[in-house]
Amino acid sequence: MAKPFQRVAFPRTHLIRFRATDGELGLIRQMASDCGLSVSSFVRKQALSRRFRSRIAATLICRLTELTGEVRSLREHLRADAPELKQMLNKIAAEVERISVDDDMF
Repeated sequence: MAKPFQRVAFPRTHLIRFRATDGELGLIRQMASDCGLSVSSFVRKQALSRRFRSRIAATLICRLTELTGEVRSLREHLRADAPELKQMLNKIAAEVERISVDDDMF
């Protein structure tokens, strides 16, 4: 049986097409089905809900990654009689790594 006609406040009148491999299409169809959505609804929701990283954030993350390496190098060259400084460097390195992996922060 056909769906009843519904008036929509903002009708979708534009068609967007993109290319996908057979594997990508199959995966998109399966994921849409698993969510109980049509392919178009699934792709629309994914495209409109994804948060992207700005170029500034990407540059910041690259620099933080470089700093992590420098912190590790400092930590390795510290004398054994500076445990508090080593502990602070460990905390800094852990926080920088958490920030650079966490996509939701930017």
